[in-house]
Amino acid sequence: MNKKTTKRKLQAQKTKKAIYESASMLFWEKGFDNVTVEEIATAAGVSVGAFYHHFKSKQEVMTVFYEKLDEKYEEYYEEIKKTKGSEVVSAVKELELFLVHVLSLIEIQGIECLRIVYPYMLTNMDFGDSMIDKNRPYFRIMRELIENCKNKGEIDKSLDSDQAVSDITILCRGCAIDWCIQRGQKNIHEISLSLLGKYLAGISRINC
Repeated sequence: MNKKTTKRKLQAQKTKKAIYESASMLFWEKGFDNVTVEEIATAAGVSVGAFYHHFKSKQEVMTVFYEKLDEKYEEYYEEIKKTKGSEVVSAVKELELFLVHVLSLIEIQGIECLRIVYPYMLTNMDFGDSMIDKNRPYFRIMRELIENCKNKGEIDKSLDSDQAVSDITILCRGCAIDWCIQRGQKNIHEISLSLLGKYLAGISRINC
């Protein structure tokens, strides 16, 4: 790759980041429905054409939230692996702590984000497919955590790992949607941890 191409690619990444950050700020301040593409472009210091070069719609900007979440999942998981041995925690507990982290990040993103992203997931096939892609960091980490539980004898080895990941994901999504319906009146952990704890206890051979 020559210097000109590299420079152009870096500029494109910088522009996309500026659009995303400006949109995030405006969505937070004014609410998604009250922000126009023109306002986002102006705040980012780019043209409307530049906005549409990087994003097809306002909704598509919101998908970057989930790319950022996957990055945070990986960061957290790498931290878990680095600190292993410094604290004695069961493999099932590690899985539970990861789920707590996932739900905490979802809560930080806020109801407005989920209100836009979930319907977009249903109407945009490409985004929907990317969210259920088994190669996503979230799914890869979940499989590794469950396999670790099985290898340590804390979960029956006959349990299908992919099915367990699917079951837990459905529970997490259901809890997130219920949290949105309740307008965040309850802490997301109140809604989810009891349900997830029962599921983990059901598949676990130890008291998690």
